[in-house]
Amino acid sequence: MSPRPILLVPLIALGAGCITAPDVVLLDRRTALEQQAAGREHALENELMQAGLSAKGEDYTKGQLVAAGVDSSRGALDTLTRIYGSVLSDSERVDDLLVRRCVGEATSALLQETPETCGGEVAGAEVGDLVRRANRDRRQVWAYIAGKSAGAAEADIAAAWRRNHLEAAVCGASVQQPDGSFAPKEC
Repeated sequence: MSPRPILLVPLIALGAGCITAPDVVLLDRRTALEQQAAGREHALENELMQAGLSAKGEDYTKGQLVAAGVDSSRGALDTLTRIYGSVLSDSERVDDLLVRRCVGEATSALLQETPETCGGEVAGAEVGDLVRRANRDRRQVWAYIAGKSAGAAEADIAAAWRRNHLEAAVCGASVQQPDGSFAPKEC
């Protein structure tokens, strides 16, 4: 059999109208205008993600509290509002512990527990957990910066970070001195 009859079959089918293009062609890709309009809001997405990860109490309206059986007298709601408002973030708790000298800014740029100089009552386990979380967060920042800075040692990054961090630290924060002792930051 010669190749000519095989080639003639598709040509005859096209000529007879058996094969036609569809009236509507759907594409899987968006047009450039649709892509721009749909865009991604990275700043907003990051803000929403951080809000979702931040620990905080559940928001309730006065009506929801009354429906739940909470005493709706003025004094009771004022007390509940005051307690709810006194919940501190991790950074606020760290600042409080730094001023009370329960935690100190060590020369390693990490937080260090200092229970021997602590002023006031604190739960040791909670302080330990808070210090571990804060130190983990600091190390992650340094690792990220090291990844972006070719050839920079993490120790150098931590030292530079500490210098900048101490400038913004709360007045009276317990800061480790070169001799190893802790002293309050002067402002």
